Amino acid sequence: MTWRGLAAAVAERLAPHAPEGLVVREEPEGFLQAWVDEARWESYPLDEPDVEEEIDPATYAPPYPAFAVLEALDFVQEYARNELGADWPGEAWAELTAGEIRFGIGEADLPPIPLAELNPA
Repeated sequence: MTWRGLAAAVAERLAPHAPEGLVVREEPEGFLQAWVDEARWESYPLDEPDVEEEIDPATYAPPYPAFAVLEALDFVQEYARNELGADWPGEAWAELTAGEIRFGIGEADLPPIPLAELNPA
């Protein structure tokens, strides 16, 4: 299952909280990119996650699409640590509640993503 708009929504909410020297953006469309400079960047496929089709999405903890957000937060946090030596304090978390995805890193509770903003396919 794909979640069109998820990468853009996460990037918009996460970017202002990124460590100095790290740019978080959607690039290319559907991918969450952690960017330091033209030679140091990496993208994570957020809108089209690598999910085993035989496994019910509700099996994941938290359920999709919140699990995809959690994986993307882990990706960005690890990239900041490896490329910048920047410690983004706290543990990444995400949860699927009625009608929205709530997420953050450590104490940072980022604005939730309403599921109505996404276009599941």
